[in-house]
Amino acid sequence: MKAFFRVLSLILALTLTILCLPSCGAKEEKVKLTNVFREDTFALPEKYQNNPDFSINEMYSSDSGVIAMCYLWDEETYESRQFLLPIGLDGSFGNELTFELPEEGNSYINGVKVSSDGTIWVIINSYSFTDEGGYQESMSLRHYQTDGSYETIDLDSLSDPETGETFYINNVETADDGSLVLYSWNGVKVLSPDGKLSDVDLGSTTDDVSVEGLIRMNGKLYVQVYYYSADSSSSKLCELDVAGLKLGEEIELRNTNIYNMILGPGYDYYYNDYSAIYGCKFENDERVEVLNFINSDINGNDINTIVPLSPDQFITTGYDNETGAQTIKLLNRVPDDQIVEKEILTLAVPYFYYNMRNAVIKFNKSNDQYRIVVTDYSQYNTDDDYTAGITRLNNDLISGKIPDLLYISGDMAYDNYVAKGLFCDLYELMDADPDFNRADYLENIFKAYETNGRLYSIVPTFQIQTFAAKTELMEGRTHWTVEEFMEFAKAHPEMQMFDYDFNRDYFMSAIMMFMRDAFIDRDSGKCSFDSEEFKGLLEFAATLTPDDFWSNIDYNEVGPEFWNEYDNRFAENRVLLTQAWIYNIADSYRSLVNYTLKGDATYIGFPCEEGNGATITGSSEFAISAKSKYKEGAWEFIKSLISEDAQMPVKNSWGGWSYSSGLPILRAAMDKLCEIAMTPPEDKGDGEIVYATTEIVSSSDIAIEEPWVDPYSIPMTQEQIDQIMALIEGTTQVARSDEKLNAIILEEAGAYFSGQKSLDETVRIIQNRAEIYVSESR
Repeated sequence: MKAFFRVLSLILALTLTILCLPSCGAKEEKVKLTNVFREDTFALPEKYQNNPDFSINEMYSSDSGVIAMCYLWDEETYESRQFLLPIGLDGSFGNELTFELPEEGNSYINGVKVSSDGTIWVIINSYSFTDEGGYQESMSLRHYQTDGSYETIDLDSLSDPETGETFYINNVETADDGSLVLYSWNGVKVLSPDGKLSDVDLGSTTDDVSVEGLIRMNGKLYVQVYYYSADSSSSKLCELDVAGLKLGEEIELRNTNIYNMILGPGYDYYYNDYSAIYGCKFENDERVEVLNFINSDINGNDINTIVPLSPDQFITTGYDNETGAQTIKLLNRVPDDQIVEKEILTLAVPYFYYNMRNAVIKFNKSNDQYRIVVTDYSQYNTDDDYTAGITRLNNDLISGKIPDLLYISGDMAYDNYVAKGLFCDLYELMDADPDFNRADYLENIFKAYETNGRLYSIVPTFQIQTFAAKTELMEGRTHWTVEEFMEFAKAHPEMQMFDYDFNRDYFMSAIMMFMRDAFIDRDSGKCSFDSEEFKGLLEFAATLTPDDFWSNIDYNEVGPEFWNEYDNRFAENRVLLTQAWIYNIADSYRSLVNYTLKGDATYIGFPCEEGNGATITGSSEFAISAKSKYKEGAWEFIKSLISEDAQMPVKNSWGGWSYSSGLPILRAAMDKLCEIAMTPPEDKGDGEIVYATTEIVSSSDIAIEEPWVDPYSIPMTQEQIDQIMALIEGTTQVARSDEKLNAIILEEAGAYFSGQKSLDETVRIIQNRAEIYVSESR
């Protein structure tokens, strides 16, 4: 395994080095991808197509294809049934194999095992409850022959009459001598051909042991056992000695466990990390990429079940990410000589998120000239260091190993990258594109991400974070300076300015989130932490508690009165400001006014000298390398993320609206969100939706008025839409976290809070340390 990663790291390093060589006017040669598979979708029988009540839970390999364990709910009879469905490699479907379940009580199939001889073992659980007998449960094991006949083994005897502990069977396997091996979380039992039931010795002298799985692999049976104690724990895969009723040779499982091992021919097992399927061997810890999902234009996250038929062929089940329909697909390896060469764009990501995976696959399928290849740096994270990947990515970027496209996360040294000239100006690409018009977008978002008048990164979608208060309390204010905020706080000593969880540290961190541009000039890096505004904020912070509110709550002691008082802290004017997140239009607003404040809202923002006291957080953020030979291709990918197709809300199969992850930067998409927010839901004529008013409905109104009005279904007014759009279009502060700078401020402010240093001395030290840090970071 280590050898594999060393080779992989070398390949990645060489690839990135080549990409970063200075251009000599000629473009790089096209690259041919590897481990590419073709995806063929099987057409489900008509009665299962687009049926949200049909699902495939498991699949088992057979000589002619696979056998699927299916579940189907009948809305008319309110009954469910489970059945096996044979599926051929040619896309054909056999007849349903149904199971006659016991009529007494409620019964269900707990597990199925398809044996190599074609026979099927079925675990059936039954339960009932009566006034006379109370709760009763039973288990049985059926062995179905190929002709449909079966014999039943009663398993109720497996319960311990002394302790009442039940041996719940999770799975069964057949041994070479005809014995039946049964496993539960609390043990393994062997049922011999003559009917004798025996326990397997798990090798532990304590009760601190559990069984995690039972599998047949390479003709042998293996048990995964988890041993744990107060000091240590370990998980072991052990060969099962059926005759000796004990565990034998141990195999160490690295980077996986029995739950995500995929068994099939060609390797000891396969492993899926949603970016690729790997073939693994125990003898030399080998892990070889067999199928690359991105190279194959397949979203690995949409796959639920994988059955390997060979290293060159797999059958999968999953769901269509647009319709939600059940899918069955056959994946076949594409011969190398049939793979089309394209110009490769490299994209580096700290983690390959689901939505980004979809976007990359969609671009690769639709673009004839370019193809994106992704390097997911989360592969370098370890159990001991979950930030190893981002550390490596930062180091690669600073050393000049820059991909064509970069996904920027909050823990990257973005200002440092910009100062070193790593990124190209996106304005130049926008203005050179005859099909692109800046005016079609929210240009204040572009402006917010500028540095020295240049746009080095872009966010396709975003959220607005701000502070809101009940309008009746704000006395006409829509914005306030630090001085005005301090005066308001002094004039209202009976009211807590910020929410309960806003202690000193939280408030100081909020300063750097909402007022960073006030104290650090983004263009020059000049600091002004010795200003009167920062002094005023420190003085206010000194009045806040240093304690964490929730850590002092004994949840076993507080009752409904506490939670009722907490839920009404804003409605009863005991707390003024709540943090507000605008992640869409309607839901964000309705949640704020109907649930949190229970009244009209004013987005007053964090106190600041300029701006509206709100910040922008990108749902995702992308930059293009200044050295990329394929800037036009990289720009085409970014355009695909901000296109009408990507940003406009669409009706889903359930009749509702599906949105992008955050607010869109495309004006037309934002206008559509506003239109949806002001449009009443369709009245189905069943009396469930009543529109008594378009005004805000408080909790007290709901309690006394008839008919009831759902506050989350009330359409928004034009005035409310205008209020939110003014907030969105007036925000120009970008939220970027900087843990090192925060640590400097918290450390020095702590000395002031404890009385060790004066206010003037504190701000002087913060100013000096911050200037040095910012200067060194640029």
